[in-house]
Formats: sequence, C-alpha cells, structure tokens
Amino acid sequence: RHPSIVRGVELGLGAFLSGCSFDSEPRVGMASRRRGGRGSSGSRATSFGGGFSNYNHTAAANTRNGGPPTQREPVDTRLCKFFLLGGLEKCQSGTSCQYSHALQRVADLDSGGRDHSGRPGAVKAVAAWNAAEGVKIFTGSKDGQVRMWNALSWKLENAEQLAGEVHCLDIVDNFLAVGYEGEVAAYPGFNVGLARVFNLAQGRVYDLSAVGDGAAQSTTTATQATTTMAASGAGGPRPSAFAHATRVYCCAIRFASPTSLEVFTGGHEGEIHRWTLPHPDAPEFQLTGRLDAVARGGHVSGVSCLCFYQQAFLVSGGMDKTFRVWRIGSAAEPLAPAVSPLAPGAATTAVTSAQTTQTPPLECVRTATNGGGHTDVVTCVCALTLGEDHFFITGSLDSTFRAWDNTANLAFDHTTASPVTALAACADPAGLPLLLVGLQDGSIELRQPQLGFKLRATLNPNITQGHRADVRAITVGERYFCSAAADGHLMVWQWVAPLPPPTGI
Repeated sequence: RHPSIVRGVELGLGAFLSGCSFDSEPRVGMASRRRGGRGSSGSRATSFGGGFSNYNHTAAANTRNGGPPTQREPVDTRLCKFFLLGGLEKCQSGTSCQYSHALQRVADLDSGGRDHSGRPGAVKAVAAWNAAEGVKIFTGSKDGQVRMWNALSWKLENAEQLAGEVHCLDIVDNFLAVGYEGEVAAYPGFNVGLARVFNLAQGRVYDLSAVGDGAAQSTTTATQATTTMAASGAGGPRPSAFAHATRVYCCAIRFASPTSLEVFTGGHEGEIHRWTLPHPDAPEFQLTGRLDAVARGGHVSGVSCLCFYQQAFLVSGGMDKTFRVWRIGSAAEPLAPAVSPLAPGAATTAVTSAQTTQTPPLECVRTATNGGGHTDVVTCVCALTLGEDHFFITGSLDSTFRAWDNTANLAFDHTTASPVTALAACADPAGLPLLLVGLQDGSIELRQPQLGFKLRATLNPNITQGHRADVRAITVGERYFCSAAADGHLMVWQWVAPLPPPTGI
C-alpha cells in the first residue's frame, strides 16, 4: 500500500505531495517506455511493470481522424452494470455474479443547466469539499453557475451565478478557487478572464485583479459559514477588474505555508499568474508573479491545465502541445541538472534546463519540446506517487497519456481509443494505485500503473454505465471519485470493494 497516493488524491489539485525534488540521477528503470517498448537496462525493477500494450493503434488513428475505432483495448475486469446502478438490489445474480461488484454509481445529477435551445449544458469542473457537516460536491458549468451538492441527500444546496462560463474549480481546506470568463464594466461586450476565491468558512469572496495595484478585491458577506458561497445576490459581487486578458482555463490552490495561501491561474493568452493571501484573515490577494513566454520561457498559447508536483513545483500543460515545470518553492533549493537521454527505442524528446543552482522562484526549470511528447493540445495533468517514485502524467487530444519521472524524462507512453480529456490518481479500498483516464468519448478508464498501466476496468454506457460525452474533469475523495462531462451530468462513483486480482499475471 502506498499511503502517499491516497493522501495526495484526497486533497485533489490543491494538495502538494511531499518527497524528493528533481533528482540528480534519473530513475533509470522507469525511463523510456514507448508503447510497450523496453526500458533502459542495468537498473532496479520498474514500477510500471512490463509496459505491455496490445492496443490496436490503427483504431486510435481512426478516432483522431474522425472515424469510429475499429477495436478497443481488452478490459481486464468487467464491472457489473446492474450493481453499478443500484447495488445488490439491482443485480439478480447477487454475490454469485460473474462480474465485479467493486464500484457503484451513487449519484447521477443534471448539473449543467440548459442552453438557449434546451440542450444540456456542459459541466466543465468538479471539486469536493470536506465540510464540518459532511462532504459537499461543487460543479462549474457552461451556464456560468457554481453549484453545491449535498453528498448525503444529493440535493442542490446552493448555486452561485457568475458572469460567464465556468472553466475550472479547485479547493483546499475551506477555500474554493473558480476560473471563468465574462464582461467587466470597463470593457462591455468583451469577455475577459475572471477568477474568484470563496472563503467557505467565513463567507468572504475575493475577486482577483491583475490591473491597478495588483490587489484582489474582497467582499465580506454575512452568510452562514459552511453552507453557502455568497449571499450578495445573483452573481455575487460584480468584478470591476479582471485576472487575465482572456478566459481563465485552469486554476490550482494550495497553502504555501501554514498561514499563506497561493492561487495559480492559467489564461488563454498563455500566462500563468500567482496570487498570494498572506494569511487566511487578510483582506485581499496580491498578484505576486507572472509566468509568460517572453520573460519566463512560458507557453506561447493557452494554458489548459495546472498541477502541483511535490512541494516546490508546478506543472502546466498548454495548447502549444507542451508542458512546463515551474519552480514555485524556495530559491535556496538547487535544481538537479538534466541527465541521461531517453533509452533506445523511445521517441526523441528534447529536455532543456535552467541554471542548476540557486534557481529563482517562479522560473521555468524544465521544458519538453517536440510537442512535450505530444502532437496535440495537452488537456490535463496529474501527480502520481508510487512508493518513493514521483511522476506526473500528461494527457492530450492526440489520444495518448504519458508518464514523466522526476527529471521530466519520458517514463511511459500509451495510446488510448479516444482523446484524453481528464486525469486523476486514486487507490481502491485495498490501496491499489490506479490512474483514472477520462476520454472524449465519455469513457473513464481505470488503469494500474504498476502493471504497465494495464486497463483494469472501464466505465462506458455501451459496456457498463457512464457519460455520453467527453469527460471534462475528475476529482477523487476517500473511497469515491466524481466525474463531470459535456453531457451535463455529474456522476459519483463509490468504492464498495477492491478490484479483483488481474488476470494473465
């Protein structure tokens, strides 16, 4: 069992994993697996197993080109679709069922509203909050609403109408960060990038502003602390300024110290902004850093995803098909130099490094060129810990996900049946590490990293149960995970039992 994985995924993107920084020596046994190829020799055993893949890559190519897949990767464990719907009451075979009863869908909620034509609106973001009175699930949707659901009754407890489409949510402790777009008074008729932080315990709202003196405006509301987001009327306090010149696609929030809070936002213009609240009772956030292409070596197109990686780093993915690793911790921590190239048989990925000593904060310290290992937009990124090994996983519209070790070298590469749109790391009740892969066709794949990301199970309406449009976000809690999709639904999946042992091992 790897407790670090369970702890990390329960905190979601707002968590930062403890452990080593970028090593001076590569995890040689982990390096360089291309679609089942061999790893480098002369090293300790790889944590990704044999890396075998029997997937039909022609099918994936057809999907990327707009055609239907000709063959899907075989699933190791078939989940009982009747048990998924209602437990043993729905499964007539009961305990003698030949299919696995590991998971049950405990909620399927219409959380996207309706567009002007009456069609379901996309749910684009999801986050889970461990409130004093129980778990609350937040969703952000295309209709501009942030909704809060009670995880016991599955009733809608609150909804906050924002100025425009919500693109991202992240939460840590009692602080909820929201990235969205909308108009401001200074620029009527134009949508700009907006960001808001809710202090859920105090009923305080912060609007993040990158103009003027750089201070984020805050408004205190006299509402009940743990059951509402704001009570200032529809839309809450209207922002008079904005966080980015264009829409905010992603955000990540964390405690940089026991008393200091940081929010990172990524915009369509390619910039990442850092916002700091010196202590939880401070009146406003301050804009304390900008990561751009000109001054910082950042993205040249929209920033589509963010993820904290260990204590001192932030990983970003972009529409420019690359990922970047940023130092956001102490400047006193030296950065290990880039080390050995990828093993024979792997695709050539150029990795560059900034200076290896006394790297200033908020600097790009790793950049993977050649599309960052991807040939299309990098849509999602998540951290993965296996024992003492630390990785981050990137997913892309090129229908691949890739694992990168703690020197930002390629450790594994796998092709999926559909473009990858969401990623999250979790563990089953027995502590088995799993990677959840959300796809554009609505599927959620459960893959086991230590068996070469073997496909253990899948959630798909054509096979079991699942979404009917692209999965936009996945968040993980204790013995459950939530998925949000373009079909307008929030689905909550609860672990009932561990997955059965894998076959063919």
